[in-house]
Order: sequence, then C-alpha cells, then structure tokens
Amino acid sequence: MKILGITSSISDAELIELYKKKRDQKFLAELFSRYTHLIMGVCMKYFKNEETAKDGVMSLYESLSEKLMSSEINNFGGWVYVVAKNYCVGELRKQAKFDNDKNKLTEHMEFELQERPLTKYTLELQLTALENCIEELNKEQGKCVSLFYLKKKSYKEVTNLTGYPLNKVKSNIQNGKRNLKHCIDLTIEKTN
Repeated sequence: MKILGITSSISDAELIELYKKKRDQKFLAELFSRYTHLIMGVCMKYFKNEETAKDGVMSLYESLSEKLMSSEINNFGGWVYVVAKNYCVGELRKQAKFDNDKNKLTEHMEFELQERPLTKYTLELQLTALENCIEELNKEQGKCVSLFYLKKKSYKEVTNLTGYPLNKVKSNIQNGKRNLKHCIDLTIEKTN
C-alpha cells in the first residue's frame, strides 16, 4: 500500500533517515500521519477543547521538522508522545502565566488609578523607561530578563538559549527584575 507515494512498509526509522538526508516533506508527512491520532489524543487530554487540540497538532507538525533534524530518535512513537506532552504543558503554563500576569496587571492598574490618574504620557514614559532600563542591565541580566519576560521563554529554554546554568539564569532574572524596578522608579521620579 502506498501513502503519499511512499510504501507504508517503510519503518519509522527509515522515514526519519530519509527525511534527514533529503529534507523532503513527504517523508515527514507520512511519519506524522502515522501518529496524528496519538498526538491529537495527547492534545485533547491536556487542552480539553477540540479546536485548541487541532491547533496544537498543527503547531507540533510545524515544529517537528527542526526537532527531527536535531534529535536522535530510537522510538518515534514514544518520542513524539513526549514532544506533544511537553508542548501541551508548555502552552498551558504560558496561558496560566498570561492569565496570572493579566490579573496582576489589572490589579496593579486599578491600584495605580486610585493613587494617581494614569495618563497616556505616563504610560509612554513607563514604556520608554522600561526599554532604556533593559539596555542598562548587564549583558547576562538583560539577555535572561528579555528572554524570560518579553519572549515568554521558560527557565529551561533560557538555560538552553544562553548556555548559563539554571541557578545563574534564575539569579540573573531575579536581580535583573529588581534592578529594572529600581531604574524605572528613578527614571520616572526624575521626569515628574
């Protein structure tokens, strides 16, 4: 039987090898089609929403081409299950963090509004101060803070991207956050 012009008797390992050698999407598509039901099942388990799960399946397909090139895979089914699970958990964490940050921001803004009226000028001033203060952080703190808060990367992702040990990443983020707050407060005080 042929699927996408590929004999279905070709093993997963052979498809991976062919994909790595030729970078032809038909090999990736065949491999992915064999496990779409598994990936959809994982996404449904975590997202509990069919549309979100379908979006997750598509995102995973798009990211698999790079992951396949940089991974040594012995058992594609087990590997793709873990990749899908990690993706779902990461997306749920991002959503929880976003919801939490949104709630904190709303609470903070309500407090700010009670203290003093928040004008457009003040908001622009705060954003400008933030940009300038990020540039004033030392290189390590600036890189870690930008990746963690602006790019929404996890501690592990920041560690992988920077090459810094996890404790160093956490320290840079904590110290950078404190230095940013201090810098922004000073900048805003000088202009008022």
